[in-house]
Amino acid sequence: MRSKIARTSLVLAALALASLSQVAAAQADFPSRPIRVLVGFAPGGSTDVLARALGQEARKSLGQELIIVNKLGLKKK
Repeated sequence: MRSKIARTSLVLAALALASLSQVAAAQADFPSRPIRVLVGFAPGGSTDVLARALGQEARKSLGQELIIVNKLGLKKK
């Protein structure tokens, strides 16, 4: 069960980061501040490591600082 949730979270994070590059191409001066990426799992876990790796690649392509923020217990409303 937990691995299925982790895989789903990884796919969603990858899609979110991929969509950021599309937004950056459309609006050259956006964002003016660092981008915060929320990860709903504990730091040091596989989801956190993947988010940081994807964030590193997104930084290169966007030319914008990304901040990975771990928030435990993020729930869908």
